[in-house]
This record gives sequence, structure tokens and C-alpha cells, in this order.
Amino acid sequence: MGIRLTIEGAESISLDEHSIETCKFITDTPDDSNARSTDVVNTMILTGRILTAVDGDAADDTMKIAKWSVVRAESSDSYRKATVEIVAEGEDEKDVIASIAKVIKEQKVAE
Repeated sequence: MGIRLTIEGAESISLDEHSIETCKFITDTPDDSNARSTDVVNTMILTGRILTAVDGDAADDTMKIAKWSVVRAESSDSYRKATVEIVAEGEDEKDVIASIAKVIKEQKVAE
């Protein structure tokens, strides 16, 4: 099973199964309120690899995500449409679409 990410906005960002290793979805609601259905925060955590260009191959779009992460929240460009596709045996199994997505944290970890 693989995961693909497509982000639409000022520029397109596309990562395929070779870049993304895991995808985790978290839904959080307030603990002290009866309005649990109206004040919902959804978080998507993607982990993967940065693939560099070798021997003339095109680099992947991970650098574009890093650049997007530093766009100020006041800018309309900071919010984009993100689509995560879960793929099994080459067939699209499930799509998750976040119509208003923003990078909150971008982190690099050396292995």
C-alpha cells in the first residue's frame, strides 16, 4: 500500500509512494465544552524521505513543502487544498481531501 500527496495552490506539489512512508490522522475536540461537534481540529501527520536528484533525474517536491511551511499565516498562499490518496496495487483505494490546509511544522530528522 502506498500514499500519494497532491497540494493545489500558488504552485502544485506532488509526492508519490516513494517519498511518503506514513500518514496519520488525528481529530481533536475540546474536553470542557458541549460543542464537541462544532469546534473540531483535524491534524494530518505525514512522514517520509527527501529524495534528491541523481544523474539528471528530477528532484521531488519536498523542497516546495519546506518553502510552503515558512509562508506567513496572514498570506492567502499559506492555505491550500491537500489531497491524500491511499493506493493499493496501483488502484486508488481512498482519498482524503483537506480543502484548507496549512503546514504547521516541518521537521527534518537525520538517520
